[in-house]
Amino acid sequence: MWHDVQLPKDLLAWIERHPGLASWLEALGVIGALFITLYIAGVDRRERARERRLRAQSLGLLLHTQLHAFRGAVERAIEAGAYSRAAIWPPAALVEHTDQLYLLGSAGGALLQMISTLNANETFVLEALQLQASNTDVWPGIRFSLDAALTCCNEAIREIDRLLSVDDLMRR
Repeated sequence: MWHDVQLPKDLLAWIERHPGLASWLEALGVIGALFITLYIAGVDRRERARERRLRAQSLGLLLHTQLHAFRGAVERAIEAGAYSRAAIWPPAALVEHTDQLYLLGSAGGALLQMISTLNANETFVLEALQLQASNTDVWPGIRFSLDAALTCCNEAIREIDRLLSVDDLMRR
């Protein structure tokens, strides 16, 4: 009995004998295609988010130790209390990866603010050196900018620590 059945031909004939069935099958096909499209888009979105998180963690690892060392340099400059020792530049890796700081979210924003503060501080220090200004005249402004840079650095380190925390990495 089954050996005489030609599945595609018989199936098409059966569908033709039931006039509304073709429309229903077409509707089910469209709905199925929609679900498949949504699933693929969701998988793609999750993969892009995962890749972005990995790039952020890589950048965080690269900058982490350099920011700790940089924080020490700023603290030493503040302790010295002399503007002649207050010209501090951001870590080289930070400057090289400025275009990727957006990956770090709020840590990247704090680092950009720190770079801007240090650039302004450098200009102020160089002008003070050229004018041979007294330390008591210029130190308060320089101290303020160094404190601001230190605050930004601490905030960035705190956010990068959160990004790199083992517990957080295990949950993802």
